[in-house]
Amino acid sequence: MDEQAKEFWKKVHKNNCFAPRRLQDELQHISIKGIKRANFGINEAYADIFGPTSKTYWAGKYDMQENMVDHIDWSNSRQARQRLPLGLKRWQAKFATGHIAVGTMAKRRKHQDHDKCPRCSLPMETTDHVLQCKDARAVDVWSKSLESIKSTLVDNNTAPELRNAILNIVESYHSNSEPAIIDQNYPHMNEILRDQNKIGWHNFIHGKWSNKWVAQQREFLLKHDSKRSCKRWATAIIHKMFMVSWDMWEHRNGILHTASSYHYQQKRRSLDQNIKQEYRKGTHRLSQDDRKLLDKPLIEVLRLSNDDKQLWLDSMHWARENFIAPEDRAQQQLQRQRGAMLNWLNTGSC
Repeated sequence: MDEQAKEFWKKVHKNNCFAPRRLQDELQHISIKGIKRANFGINEAYADIFGPTSKTYWAGKYDMQENMVDHIDWSNSRQARQRLPLGLKRWQAKFATGHIAVGTMAKRRKHQDHDKCPRCSLPMETTDHVLQCKDARAVDVWSKSLESIKSTLVDNNTAPELRNAILNIVESYHSNSEPAIIDQNYPHMNEILRDQNKIGWHNFIHGKWSNKWVAQQREFLLKHDSKRSCKRWATAIIHKMFMVSWDMWEHRNGILHTASSYHYQQKRRSLDQNIKQEYRKGTHRLSQDDRKLLDKPLIEVLRLSNDDKQLWLDSMHWARENFIAPEDRAQQQLQRQRGAMLNWLNTGSC
């Protein structure tokens, strides 16, 4: 009965059969896209206003075929993200779009002079490579994550054909190969797999599922008279995918920032060289206050961590770039005084 009520509600909501009407004595109301709102929810308004822009961005990205953006189960993907802490929500958006400090992006932003993976040292590290890295340490973490995905599928009473398909997609993605889109054992799965293939397997890993997955799970639950929610099922699996990506990212960064790693030592040598160069420049273009940056002996600054060294260099660069010579400062002050006097003479006010 609950499932039938939900289906009826969705049908009414989609066809806008009972849209709110403006009252005769109503002084003002809020409308979005010409439809009056009986209440104003921030999330719903945001989706209505910025949703088309977001969909346009994702359409065609990561091998998504044209017009497939409306086949994505955005609702359950959003619910899965809502379960993440605020910091992980921000991270997930950056990771899914590729705008995060992987090798290629760090090099493009000139944060480093190479784009190698800190685990296997292969060039052109992307977010895909973070999940597909074949370094023995990365493979070990992935294997444990795969077991956790299997447990989540079982715990949420996933239909056998869906469980097999999802695991096949995840394993194929990790091996950087195309999963089969023809299931001989479960022919009814072929339409789902073809639909997801048009959306993209990368997008599947990052929570952009075809809406046919939930429909198939719903049929399975109804067939077995289960009271479980197919929406909660999809949310739980997508959330697990997010956390697997997070675990791989954390492992990658742990190795990157290990003091014994090649990349850490390479970064340290580069920072040391830049710091020594700043000390050789001395107090040139440094104000009296900023000269305090040179109070510490060079050997003490070289003992700092990489992060603290970078902060020291950023402070030094900012100080030199924004230095104003005393004679220039006096000239600027005189110009401001002249401007104030001229304004007073013209308007009678300062």
